[in-house]
Amino acid sequence: MSSDKLSIDDQYSQAFGQLEFGEFDNAIDTFNKIILQYPDKLLTYYHRSAVYNVLEDYDKAINDLNYVIEKDPRYFDALYLRAHVHDNIEQYENAIHDFTTAIQINPDHEDSYFYRGEIYFKLNLYDKAIEDFTQSITLRQDNEKAYYSRSLVYKITNQNDLAKKDYDRSIELGYRPE
Repeated sequence: MSSDKLSIDDQYSQAFGQLEFGEFDNAIDTFNKIILQYPDKLLTYYHRSAVYNVLEDYDKAINDLNYVIEKDPRYFDALYLRAHVHDNIEQYENAIHDFTTAIQINPDHEDSYFYRGEIYFKLNLYDKAIEDFTQSITLRQDNEKAYYSRSLVYKITNQNDLAKKDYDRSIELGYRPE
């Protein structure tokens, strides 16, 4: 049966199956067909952008995400993914902006704080990094990555007792530095 005759749910299943088998170009083609049939279905643009991100075709990923966010400025997943794409291409201010907006929409999303903290760390904005890692830990007490990252900031800022305490906690929680 041609994908033109399949329901939208069947077409999504087809695209996700293609992704499972690493058939990224085929999945993009399937998402393109869905978009032709259902041009207002923002979820399809979002999923296609995620594939573009995996393929490191960041311009196309951002274009799709911009479209989604233009149509629905509170689309959390699109903002969160666009923040990661901006981080991937070292557009840190844009990434911080998107993570901040995502946090305004969902203030309990610990990963938004964590990844924004990582960007602050890259930019040597250590106080802000500590704030975000701390908030991430507050929201999820067993966040071993946040403890480890905060320990690095404490170490750089010569807060060695706090650095050791966080490092030990991260290892206790199962984090294994690379």
